Amino acid sequence: MRANTIAYAQRDFVVAARSLGAKGSRILFKEILPNIVPTLISFALTGLALLIVAEGGLAFLGLSVEAPVPTWGAMIAAGSEPLRNGAWWISLMPAFVMFLTVLSINLLGDVLAQRFNSREAIG
Repeated sequence: MRANTIAYAQRDFVVAARSLGAKGSRILFKEILPNIVPTLISFALTGLALLIVAEGGLAFLGLSVEAPVPTWGAMIAAGSEPLRNGAWWISLMPAFVMFLTVLSINLLGDVLAQRFNSREAIG
């Protein structure tokens, strides 16, 4: 985000706004911020998917929230004993739903990144 902000701060429309006497807050909120929001949303979605996987892994190890709160990792861990007895679906269903959730969040982030990606020359 910092690199995008610095790149947009040197663009012609920001220089023009600065030369017309616009204040720094107006330049930030009216010129720079609308251009970096799509990148920020894409990055936030990727971070959200990473957090879901990290929480699932910690919950599987028993290092997440306490027992009354359901988590995907705890559900997968709870199904590990029946997995040895042939009940594979008890662990597979939460893992599959977590996989689909993370996949959909990543695909949404990729679509937004491609949709708002501007290939204009910076200079």
